[in-house]
Amino acid sequence: MAAFDVALVELGHLLGLFKDDDSLDWRWFGDPFGRALIAIPAERERIGAVIRALLERAAATGAFDANANWEPILDTNNVGLGVAWSTGGPLQIGLGAKADIPIGGQQITLATLARLLQIAGTVTPRLGEVTFTGTFPVPDFLSAGEITGEVGTAANTVGLKASRTPSDFRQLDYPNAVIAWDAARLAVFVLKSWIAQRAAANEEFFKRVNDHLFPMMGDPAGAIAAFPLVAPMKTPPNFDAWRDSVLTTDNNASGALTFLWHVRALLTGNEDPNFLNGSFFFPLTGAPQAGSAPTLADAAGNYTRPTGTTGAWVGLLTPPGEPPNTFTLVLDLETTAPARTCRVPLGRFDGATFTRPPLDASWQDIVQAIAAGAGFPIGNELLTAVVDATQASPQPPPEGYCWLAAKPVEQVPFWT
Repeated sequence: MAAFDVALVELGHLLGLFKDDDSLDWRWFGDPFGRALIAIPAERERIGAVIRALLERAAATGAFDANANWEPILDTNNVGLGVAWSTGGPLQIGLGAKADIPIGGQQITLATLARLLQIAGTVTPRLGEVTFTGTFPVPDFLSAGEITGEVGTAANTVGLKASRTPSDFRQLDYPNAVIAWDAARLAVFVLKSWIAQRAAANEEFFKRVNDHLFPMMGDPAGAIAAFPLVAPMKTPPNFDAWRDSVLTTDNNASGALTFLWHVRALLTGNEDPNFLNGSFFFPLTGAPQAGSAPTLADAAGNYTRPTGTTGAWVGLLTPPGEPPNTFTLVLDLETTAPARTCRVPLGRFDGATFTRPPLDASWQDIVQAIAAGAGFPIGNELLTAVVDATQASPQPPPEGYCWLAAKPVEQVPFWT
């Protein structure tokens, strides 16, 4: 049975009619409306006490969200509808609705709060202002997915959030000036989360991608600045910081050395920090092994072309005749039988402009050497030319192509 006497007492305190000792405050009758407007925000938790007394509910329901408490009046089958009020600042009162539904072993929550009025010295209507939150099912490599939003408010925003842990998440907000970039960043975050799960299962390919591809883009940030795809949300895209951290010898060349080390480790699994001077070169050879990012102290000899060895090297150098602080990222290829060398310039930065230098004709010699059957070592595998026996009617590769495979054989077309 409803406790009407308790409800009336709580209502009297809410309106300022009673003092703290439950005695009547006769001054209230001199200005009942004004005193009620002062008392209600200060005694706002008594809104819940009145409802609980009428519903014979012993304990408070508590938080509706981070900024409001509530008491549901209707609460059946994991769905509730009731009165909500803000816990701080100007008192805002509204109707709240919540649903908590299990789907496929995951809890789906939906919460909507429609504001009705605000009391702060005066009464201000807040009709039409609605906030909402909800969670939705996510794959097991994510911990949570959440949607939030406000309609009819000054913000008028919608947010989509994906989380790996409470502190590791990305939230896409609309509207914002870089919505396309933020959508791509959210997609990269989800992809990285999936790769991290596979890497944790000791799958070698995914371990390399997780440990080296994302750090090459500055995720997590360190010696290498963040690439726009992994930069903080709502950040305008700017490639300068990432480029300047990689194509430079500043800070003891930590960015350049770390980037080249990650490239070699990504391709070969070899994390040996030793490198060759001239300027900085890492051989793309060797079996996978654990290691850490290098420093200048890890230099282990000089790199001079030709080396007299069949293989590949990735490096950063200032070519002869170029001004200081001009750097070119290159991939060097070399065969010994026949003796051939090829330098593939991947990018050039002169301190102001990033360009892609042209490729000379020496690549044809390398292709011919590989096609002749000599093979080409990458990491601890040998890249060789093969006939594609999987085709019903084997055909020679088109001009400018050869069929390549690594041992163990994995046939791929390779355009040179």
